Amino acid sequence: MDNKTPEELDLEKPNKESSEWFAKLLLEESFNGYKTVWDLYLKFYTVFLSVNLIALAAVLEHISQVNRLLIVIAFIAQNAFSLGTAIMIAVFSKKSTARYDVLCRHFAVQYCNHKIIVELSHSPTLSWLGVYGGFANAVSHLALICCWIVGIY
Repeated sequence: MDNKTPEELDLEKPNKESSEWFAKLLLEESFNGYKTVWDLYLKFYTVFLSVNLIALAAVLEHISQVNRLLIVIAFIAQNAFSLGTAIMIAVFSKKSTARYDVLCRHFAVQYCNHKIIVELSHSPTLSWLGVYGGFANAVSHLALICCWIVGIY
Protein backbone atom coordinates (compact mmCIF):
# COMPACT_ATOMS: atom_id res chain seq x y z
CA MET A 1 0.00 0.00 0.00
CA ASP A 2 1.25 3.47 -0.84
CA ASN A 3 1.97 5.68 2.13
CA LYS A 4 2.28 8.90 0.19
CA THR A 5 1.63 12.29 1.66
CA PRO A 6 -1.04 14.55 0.10
CA GLU A 7 1.76 16.57 -1.48
CA GLU A 8 3.15 13.47 -3.15
CA LEU A 9 -0.28 12.49 -4.49
CA ASP A 10 -0.63 15.86 -6.22
CA LEU A 11 -4.29 16.20 -5.22
CA GLU A 12 -4.47 19.71 -6.60
CA LYS A 13 -4.26 18.45 -10.18
CA PRO A 14 -6.81 15.67 -10.73
CA ASN A 15 -6.73 14.15 -14.18
CA LYS A 16 -9.69 14.44 -16.52
CA GLU A 17 -10.59 10.74 -16.39
CA SER A 18 -10.80 10.61 -12.60
CA SER A 19 -12.80 13.85 -12.47
CA GLU A 20 -15.25 12.57 -15.06
CA TRP A 21 -15.54 9.23 -13.26
CA PHE A 22 -16.22 11.00 -9.96
CA ALA A 23 -18.83 13.28 -11.54
CA LYS A 24 -20.61 10.28 -13.05
CA LEU A 25 -20.44 8.49 -9.72
CA LEU A 26 -22.04 11.47 -7.96
CA LEU A 27 -24.85 11.56 -10.53
CA GLU A 28 -25.48 7.85 -10.25
CA GLU A 29 -25.34 7.74 -6.45
CA SER A 30 -27.58 10.77 -6.12
CA PHE A 31 -30.24 9.25 -8.35
CA ASN A 32 -29.92 5.79 -6.79
CA GLY A 33 -30.32 7.30 -3.33
CA TYR A 34 -33.52 9.05 -4.41
CA LYS A 35 -34.92 5.88 -5.96
CA THR A 36 -34.01 3.77 -2.93
CA VAL A 37 -35.61 6.15 -0.45
CA TRP A 38 -38.86 6.24 -2.42
CA ASP A 39 -38.84 2.48 -3.00
CA LEU A 40 -38.49 1.77 0.72
CA TYR A 41 -41.01 4.44 1.67
CA LEU A 42 -43.64 3.15 -0.76
CA LYS A 43 -43.23 -0.39 0.55
CA PHE A 44 -43.60 0.86 4.11
CA TYR A 45 -46.57 3.08 3.25
CA THR A 46 -48.44 0.30 1.43
CA VAL A 47 -48.13 -2.09 4.37
CA PHE A 48 -48.77 0.63 6.95
CA LEU A 49 -51.92 1.85 5.21
CA SER A 50 -53.26 -1.69 4.86
CA VAL A 51 -52.57 -2.56 8.50
CA ASN A 52 -54.17 0.70 9.63
CA LEU A 53 -57.38 0.12 7.72
CA ILE A 54 -57.65 -3.53 8.75
CA ALA A 55 -56.90 -2.65 12.40
CA LEU A 56 -59.41 0.19 12.36
CA ALA A 57 -62.12 -2.11 11.05
CA ALA A 58 -61.21 -4.86 13.54
CA VAL A 59 -61.11 -2.49 16.50
CA LEU A 60 -64.47 -0.94 15.65
CA GLU A 61 -66.04 -4.34 15.06
CA HIS A 62 -64.57 -6.54 17.79
CA ILE A 63 -63.29 -4.41 20.68
CA SER A 64 -65.62 -2.71 23.08
CA GLN A 65 -65.50 1.06 23.37
CA VAL A 66 -64.09 0.85 26.90
CA ASN A 67 -61.07 -1.24 25.82
CA ARG A 68 -60.12 0.73 22.68
CA LEU A 69 -58.17 3.59 24.19
CA LEU A 70 -54.66 2.07 24.27
CA ILE A 71 -54.94 0.64 20.75
CA VAL A 72 -56.22 3.96 19.43
CA ILE A 73 -53.41 5.87 21.14
CA ALA A 74 -50.83 3.48 19.67
CA PHE A 75 -52.15 3.91 16.12
CA ILE A 76 -52.46 7.68 16.50
CA ALA A 77 -48.81 7.82 17.63
CA GLN A 78 -47.71 5.63 14.71
CA ASN A 79 -49.61 7.83 12.27
CA ALA A 80 -48.12 10.97 13.81
CA PHE A 81 -44.58 9.60 13.27
CA SER A 82 -45.51 8.52 9.76
CA LEU A 83 -46.90 11.99 9.09
CA GLY A 84 -43.50 13.42 10.02
CA THR A 85 -41.79 10.88 7.77
CA ALA A 86 -44.05 11.79 4.83
CA ILE A 87 -43.19 15.48 5.25
CA MET A 88 -39.47 14.64 5.44
CA ILE A 89 -39.82 12.55 2.26
CA ALA A 90 -41.40 15.53 0.47
CA VAL A 91 -38.60 17.84 1.61
CA PHE A 92 -35.98 15.23 0.71
CA SER A 93 -37.50 14.90 -2.78
CA LYS A 94 -37.28 18.61 -3.41
CA LYS A 95 -33.73 18.98 -2.09
CA SER A 96 -32.41 15.88 -3.78
CA THR A 97 -33.86 16.82 -7.15
CA ALA A 98 -32.31 20.29 -6.85
CA ARG A 99 -28.95 18.71 -5.99
CA TYR A 100 -29.24 16.33 -8.93
CA ASP A 101 -30.05 19.24 -11.26
CA VAL A 102 -26.90 21.03 -10.13
CA LEU A 103 -24.84 17.90 -10.70
CA CYS A 104 -26.39 17.38 -14.17
CA ARG A 105 -25.67 20.94 -15.23
CA HIS A 106 -22.13 20.84 -13.86
CA PHE A 107 -21.46 17.53 -15.62
CA ALA A 108 -22.92 18.83 -18.90
CA VAL A 109 -20.88 22.05 -18.78
CA GLN A 110 -17.69 20.34 -17.66
CA TYR A 111 -17.70 17.32 -19.94
CA CYS A 112 -20.12 17.86 -22.82
CA ASN A 113 -19.84 21.62 -23.24
CA HIS A 114 -22.52 21.73 -25.91
CA LYS A 115 -25.18 24.45 -25.62
CA ILE A 116 -28.20 22.20 -26.24
CA ILE A 117 -26.98 19.49 -23.86
CA VAL A 118 -26.30 22.05 -21.14
CA GLU A 119 -29.77 23.59 -21.58
CA LEU A 120 -31.51 20.20 -21.51
CA SER A 121 -29.55 18.73 -18.62
CA HIS A 122 -31.75 18.35 -15.60
CA SER A 123 -32.94 15.68 -13.24
CA PRO A 124 -35.06 12.98 -14.87
CA THR A 125 -37.03 12.83 -11.63
CA LEU A 126 -40.04 15.06 -11.39
CA SER A 127 -39.53 17.05 -8.23
CA TRP A 128 -43.14 18.12 -7.99
CA LEU A 129 -44.27 14.48 -8.06
CA GLY A 130 -42.07 13.56 -5.10
CA VAL A 131 -43.15 16.63 -3.16
CA TYR A 132 -46.83 16.01 -3.98
CA GLY A 133 -46.51 12.32 -3.04
CA GLY A 134 -44.96 13.12 0.31
CA PHE A 135 -47.52 15.77 1.23
CA ALA A 136 -50.44 13.67 -0.08
CA ASN A 137 -49.33 10.83 2.17
CA ALA A 138 -49.05 13.28 5.07
CA VAL A 139 -52.68 14.27 4.50
CA SER A 140 -53.69 10.60 4.48
CA HIS A 141 -51.97 10.15 7.85
CA LEU A 142 -53.92 13.12 9.21
CA ALA A 143 -57.12 11.51 7.92
CA LEU A 144 -56.22 8.24 9.61
CA ILE A 145 -55.52 10.06 12.87
CA CYS A 146 -59.01 11.59 12.63
CA CYS A 147 -60.52 8.16 11.94
CA TRP A 148 -58.79 6.73 14.99
CA ILE A 149 -59.98 9.63 17.16
CA VAL A 150 -63.55 9.05 15.96
CA GLY A 151 -63.00 5.33 16.65
CA ILE A 152 -62.62 6.04 20.37
CA TYR A 153 -66.25 7.08 20.54
